[in-house]
Parts: sequence; C-alpha cells; structure tokens
Amino acid sequence: MSASRENLARAVRESAAQIEEMARALDGEALAGGVYENGWNARQLLCHLANGGWFAGFMIGLARAGRSLEPPADFDQDEWNARDVPAHQDKTIEELLAQLRTGTEQSLATIEATPDEVLAQQAEVSWGAGKTLADAITGAIEDHVSTHLAELRSALREGGTTAGQG
Repeated sequence: MSASRENLARAVRESAAQIEEMARALDGEALAGGVYENGWNARQLLCHLANGGWFAGFMIGLARAGRSLEPPADFDQDEWNARDVPAHQDKTIEELLAQLRTGTEQSLATIEATPDEVLAQQAEVSWGAGKTLADAITGAIEDHVSTHLAELRSALREGGTTAGQG
C-alpha cells in the first residue's frame, strides 16, 4: 500500500473517530449552543460532519470518472448546506454516528479499490494544487474536520457539562 493511500485511509478513520468522540461528549445543552458562523448550533454542525464520511469516496469517484473535482462555478456551498443539514437534524446521535460509519466504510472501500496511479495523479483543485489526489483529499479532510471540531469544542466549554459528567 502506498504512503498516500495509507495517509488517506488514516485521515478518514481518524476524522470519523474524532467526530464520534466529540458527538459522545456533547450533551443536550451543548448541542443546542450556536457554534458556526452561519448560525448553526452544535447539533447541526454534527449533522454536517456525520454526512461527510463519504467525501473521500465521492472525490475519488469523480477523479476516476474524469470529472472535475472543483465544484461548478454556480455551486453555492451555503445553499447546499442549508438544504442538507435540516434533512438530518432530527436524527438521534446514534443515527448520525451510524450515518458517519456507513460513509466512512464506503470511503475506505473506495480507497482500497482505487489503483495507485489514480491516487497518485495530480489534483486539479484550488485547495490541493500541486498535490496528488490522495494528498489533496487527505488535507481537505484534516482541515475541514479539525476546523469544525474546534467549533464543537467551544460548545463543550460554553455548554457546561458533558455527557456522563453530572
């Protein structure tokens, strides 16, 4: 297994584990607290993260199909999130974590099944220019998840207690 493949698989597994750990630490008060610049509370941000387990597999699929990894010029991330997050916010924490696990497993299976030459191809994306596909996806996952986990940690600090602590 190439170093890039190993790093990508590690990033997918570690990000899922970090999200799951954070989800289990957030209590009801912390979940209701506002944490994201667009007005999301911690529960909504957790929905966003739980739905992202499929990201690596999706990006690899685009690359294998010869499609651009950059979103179309008319793509509005905020509009996408405004539609996507409400579709998940009534799920329980366990349901969100199951969704995360399913997406993560799909991404890991895709990573394993992808030829080395695809993972080693140059990424044609602004957020990973000059990197291999595997390294660009790894960096995007690590940056995205660490940013949102920091926001969720702020909900823990402001929310008071965590689950399991009286």
